[in-house]
Amino acid sequence: MDTIPKPYIHQLTSLFLGVIRRPENVLELVQFLNTSLAVEVVGIIIYGSRAKGIESEASDLDVLVTIAEGKSTGIWDDSAAVPLDIYVEPQHTVLDSPRANWSHLAGGQLLFDKSGKLAPFLSELHELLSESPPSISPEERGRLQVWSRRMLRRIKLAHEQYDQPLAQFYAAQVITQLIPLYFQLRGMWFRSPKEAFAYLRQNEPQLSHAMQLLSLSMQDTDLVNQSLQRVVEICFSEQP
Repeated sequence: MDTIPKPYIHQLTSLFLGVIRRPENVLELVQFLNTSLAVEVVGIIIYGSRAKGIESEASDLDVLVTIAEGKSTGIWDDSAAVPLDIYVEPQHTVLDSPRANWSHLAGGQLLFDKSGKLAPFLSELHELLSESPPSISPEERGRLQVWSRRMLRRIKLAHEQYDQPLAQFYAAQVITQLIPLYFQLRGMWFRSPKEAFAYLRQNEPQLSHAMQLLSLSMQDTDLVNQSLQRVVEICFSEQP
């Protein structure tokens, strides 16, 4: 929704932050959204770190706005003090899709629920996430192990050819794939990067240390290769 002028974006951010502090003011926010987006808002969920009270100065304000009718769209802006990420979805699209597609909404704060359907939806989501995620078959696990070893060879080769950008790109792919996989292999849901790394610092210090070495030493090729090798080993290690 890049058609909304910047002053309105800033006002929208201010309204959202105000409603987080005082939920009883939500109707002013709903009216503003109805007018500025030319839609009928039927639900608002704030999710992510700000909804859970674990935000940092750099944290976005993550919002799902459900509408009665219309198409999926969004508002993404970083010009205000708090970056704004608003996803606008027809409510039937949210309610009719698999709950696992919306796992990132877990722990969200329901600000507005005109139809009364989002509260049960969040309860179902909470119940789903209290169970284990779908397991990975031995065949898929084997395929991912082969892929990981292949990526490690590609990273080493890129380092040997002094192609640091390519090596870093491959390393990022490995981490992006393996950290969520670490949790799924252990029967846990991957909630968010911030929560995942907080868990690893407390419960998997060796993996957390390897990740820290990666972030500090991307120019040290031997250390990068060793750290990534350790990440792969821990990810696929058998649990006691």
